[in-house]
Amino acid sequence: RKRTVNLPRQLNSLIDYASVQGWTVNISKTKPSEADSVKQEIHLRVNKDPEMMVYILLHELGHMVTFRDPNYITRFRTLATARMKGSYSTMLYRIGRIEEELVAWEEGFCLGNTLNVPINYTKFDRAKTRYVTTYVKWSQTRYTARKQQP
Repeated sequence: RKRTVNLPRQLNSLIDYASVQGWTVNISKTKPSEADSVKQEIHLRVNKDPEMMVYILLHELGHMVTFRDPNYITRFRTLATARMKGSYSTMLYRIGRIEEELVAWEEGFCLGNTLNVPINYTKFDRAKTRYVTTYVKWSQTRYTARKQQP
C-alpha cells in the first residue's frame, strides 16, 4: 500500500489496520466520510485537524466492526428490513440509522483503545455529538417534510 504523506502516525496505523481487515481507505477532499460494507471501503474526508481525522476514521472503522457482527441483522433488524424493502422514509428506519451511528462511534472508541490510539475523550465525544446531531436533524426534517405532503 502506498503510504499517505503528512498524516499522523495513528492515522496511517488505522489505514494499515483497515487494509489487514480487507478494507480500503480512500482519502478525499470532497467526498464525505462513510463506510461502504458492500465494497469494503471507507471514504475519509480531509479535515484541517488531523486528530479529528483519526476520530472520524475510528468511527468509520466502528461501522466495519458493526457490519461484521454476525448478529447485525438481528441487532439492527429495523434497518435490515427497511433496506430489503427499500423503505428509507419511515421513522423506524431513521431511528435505526441513528442507533447504528451511535454504535459505530462506541465500537470505534473501543477499537481505538484496543489499538492504543491516544484519544482525547472530550474531543472525541464532541465529534460524536456533532455528527450524530446531523442524523437527528436529518431524521426530523425528512419526517416533518413527509408528514406535510398531501
